[in-house]
Amino acid sequence: MIALADQLTLIQSRGLPAEAAHWLVTRFWNPSEPEKTGLATARGRHQLALELQARGYPRGAAIHWPEGPEIRSLAARLQHFNVRLAWRGTPPYPARLTEALAEAAPAWLWICGDERRLAGRTLSVVGSRQSPMPLLAATRRLAQVLAEAGVSVVSGLAPGADTAAHEGARTGAAGTVAIPARGILQIDLAACQGDAPWMTALALDRPAAPFSAGLAIRRNDVIAAMGDGLVLVASGLQGGSLYAVRWALARGTPVWCFEAATRTPPANRALLRRGQARPLAIRAKPEVWVEAILKGLSEARSNAATPKKTGSPVPLDLF
Repeated sequence: MIALADQLTLIQSRGLPAEAAHWLVTRFWNPSEPEKTGLATARGRHQLALELQARGYPRGAAIHWPEGPEIRSLAARLQHFNVRLAWRGTPPYPARLTEALAEAAPAWLWICGDERRLAGRTLSVVGSRQSPMPLLAATRRLAQVLAEAGVSVVSGLAPGADTAAHEGARTGAAGTVAIPARGILQIDLAACQGDAPWMTALALDRPAAPFSAGLAIRRNDVIAAMGDGLVLVASGLQGGSLYAVRWALARGTPVWCFEAATRTPPANRALLRRGQARPLAIRAKPEVWVEAILKGLSEARSNAATPKKTGSPVPLDLF
């Protein structure tokens, strides 16, 4: 097994593309001969440089390696929280991400919490930070009944719709999958541990990476790809949640959205008007919503043999 410190060194390096790091770990690295390929020795780094050149990376390309103490400190923090690193195509990397995103799937992920949620039944929940209070309350009720029915809720960690989804699902057996727009050491991992951990966290960037808008957009695609279906809580005609909605529509993934009693949010209204989403009437009971969702997911699975479109988003002028 390749030492975590060596893998961290690759991820934390500057100037080394993620795909190059992925290739080095999954194709080139020989853990039985660490003196030849390990990054702790000059010989190992020289051999790595030769392999990079053989892969077509420019001779003398500037790779800035992180300092050893920095790596040891990060490794200790990750091990304290039992955070694992998964490379695309190797366990415990979620197979559904590779199937849905192919080479566009992240080269690696950090995982904290129960990995079984990543392979079970899932439903993605997305929505605005400014979602109306009645729809946030509905999201909590929906997430709770879904988790009790054995469906893990997948969402981000932003305020508003994301937070409501996690709050609702935390008491259900299936729990939640959280995908932040920041590094895994930048979030509270307590929910992934203890006697009754209800959350599994997946992170796409360096362990201590701060929030970034670009990461948030990539994260939205991963949220959509991790779900067997998707629910939009609320959104205007612009916003990050729509990246996930567009991805789901392009893949043929079933989409639902809340239909308010008086004022349905603009994106929800547009999706329902065009028949691109199925309604969840705000006045209905959560059990009715979940029954409809489970039926829709079952129908989608039965149609799984039908070739799907690639995961590229539909045009940005959808709404």
